[in-house]
Amino acid sequence: MLRLPVVIARPWPQPRPSVSDRVGALVREPLAGRDVVCPLEPDSWLPIVSMQSAVEALRALAGVPASAFEATRAMNLPSLSVQVRELVRTVQTLPAWRGWRRPLGQVSWEPDAALQAVVGGWPQRFDSELARRLGLVVDRSLPHLINRYINAHVESAAA
Repeated sequence: MLRLPVVIARPWPQPRPSVSDRVGALVREPLAGRDVVCPLEPDSWLPIVSMQSAVEALRALAGVPASAFEATRAMNLPSLSVQVRELVRTVQTLPAWRGWRRPLGQVSWEPDAALQAVVGGWPQRFDSELARRLGLVVDRSLPHLINRYINAHVESAAA
């Protein structure tokens, strides 16, 4: 079993109420030109991974023999650990570096105590020596993760 951090996944037709989708909306909505409310404190830490890295890891594990695992077959997928403010800042600035010409949606801050409590109970970092030994790799940086999202979901939708 592979425990996944927050996966920054494909756009949904309608926002989902899950905490992980509320995090994903911080990427998805501004890049789609829509404003979004951030329900978390700017200094909150999140373990995140791109959808592509999560899929690559699941595919890689499909061929790993049981003997490669330790006493348990459960492990964490390593992730990036980012502050919410860093995630928002990267989404707001990275497109300009790419020559982005469409307007970006803006992020407003309205922390929700209940959602903050959920995120506060999550591990701030997903790591696994076993995962690294098995060759599982994830996004090398936050700009890399956001670029993967743009390449897969934004530019293909605009084409």
